Amino acid sequence: MRGLAQFIMKGRLYGILFVVAASLIPLFMWFGNAALALWTLRRGPADGALIAAGALVGYLLVELVATGQVAGALLMVLVLWMPVLGAAMVLRGTISLPLTVLCVSGFSVMVMALFHLIAGGDGAIWASALGIDVSELSEAQREELSAIGRYVPLGVGLSVWINTIFGLFLGRYWQAVLYNPGGFREEFYRFSLGNTVAIGVAVTLLGGMLFGSWALAQFGILLGAAYVLQAFAVVHAFSRARGWGWAVPAAGYVTLPLSWPAFMIIGLLDSWQNFRKRLPAPEEKSSD
Repeated sequence: MRGLAQFIMKGRLYGILFVVAASLIPLFMWFGNAALALWTLRRGPADGALIAAGALVGYLLVELVATGQVAGALLMVLVLWMPVLGAAMVLRGTISLPLTVLCVSGFSVMVMALFHLIAGGDGAIWASALGIDVSELSEAQREELSAIGRYVPLGVGLSVWINTIFGLFLGRYWQAVLYNPGGFREEFYRFSLGNTVAIGVAVTLLGGMLFGSWALAQFGILLGAAYVLQAFAVVHAFSRARGWGWAVPAAGYVTLPLSWPAFMIIGLLDSWQNFRKRLPAPEEKSSD
């Protein structure tokens, strides 16, 4: 990772080429986001915007030569890069990881709300957007499509959130590796969002369940995603203090698709209980 981060920061051209190359490979898109975040965090908004602009031109040229179209590519790149660039600017300006994560959550909620306003849970509209002829579907297939359509706004919002958070955190990690070894680890171990937003998340989730409002529940789930991060900060802090190594955090990441509600609850409870305050400081632990 260190060698990769050093390559990205060798110069603007290296950064631009890396972002373009990573964005052309589906499984490496997050690395391109991280490179953009790294440049912004280290060199500032102007350099970050320059890297994004240069990479955008390069990416569109590649798409133009390969497919002859740029509209879809332009939209995809804007959705992928702009939130990461904005989040990195906020983090550099505030030096507050919790505030930045809350900003990302707020932006993702706005995206989800926009999709709700466009079509809500109407699966036919989403099918038409994907080029599917709804008229040829049976009644049972239309019902299935409608059921899937209920999840589309939440899926889009979560995609924006995950893409932005992963790129931002990896970029922050690379920044620490190059310029402040161990800094990101300590920053993440202290990560806490506070109980004000936690109250809002809890009320939204409970309201969604009590009133049977799937739309309200989606807002609670998306806002609560940030508390999954807080739960992992708790897990990592306990793993270091208790000497558990990577086994426990790794098990959490592997089971996250099924266990995310439990992690969300842990994060919400930590906002009130502050489980980490009972842990010994690293210096105290090492001196035992």
